[in-house]
Amino acid sequence: MTLSTQKRRLHDMVFEALATDIITGALALDTRLPIDSALGNRFEVSRTVIREAIQALASAGLVDVRHGAGTYVNGSASWDLLDTRLLEMLGNTGTIDFLINDLLDVRRMFEVEAAGLAAERATAADIAALEVVVERMRDPKTTGDEYLELNLEFHSLIVQASHNRILTGLRHQMRGVLSVMMNARQRQADEEMRIVSTAMHQMLLDSIREGRADRAQAVMLAHVQGAERSLQRTPES
Repeated sequence: MTLSTQKRRLHDMVFEALATDIITGALALDTRLPIDSALGNRFEVSRTVIREAIQALASAGLVDVRHGAGTYVNGSASWDLLDTRLLEMLGNTGTIDFLINDLLDVRRMFEVEAAGLAAERATAADIAALEVVVERMRDPKTTGDEYLELNLEFHSLIVQASHNRILTGLRHQMRGVLSVMMNARQRQADEEMRIVSTAMHQMLLDSIREGRADRAQAVMLAHVQGAERSLQRTPES
């Protein structure tokens, strides 16, 4: 392991520990973080590692670095909710529920339009790539984790096939959004859900291959609404 790799792992460890404390409420709004040397002692790392972790927390909107006054915990209104690491941690810590409806809104707007554009603009290479993914999704030897990655890849390829440079530029952030939602849904998944999901992906592929934009949008909307039904919770639940 190189020195830079080791340093990066230490930085990630500190970031994840402090981020978890913030998003779970163990570090409350406006709490002042301990000084760098105290955090260094807690995590047994250098002050340089602590500073890099603090910078990453600030980049994700989790803390506010007030020069000369210290570093303070931000509320969720200040968080960068398209930061892929933050989204992943919200999912991993089970604190994503407050964001589910917003994520579903974004997914509906983003993916339905992307599907329509893909049907109008997909190249032969785009369609071939989608076909490979669907074939692997259909393979009974594909594991649950592999299926999840294929699902993410399929949706990423649809965005790519839209040939819209703005949508394509947002693909990384949207992959983070989809990853969190699909991981949450994966916990509820059974064989029947997987069969239905694969069938929906085949219908999307067929619509794109046939250049039927309206149908591609309708299928994608139905697909997203299926995720909504499985993820949304009533206020009493």
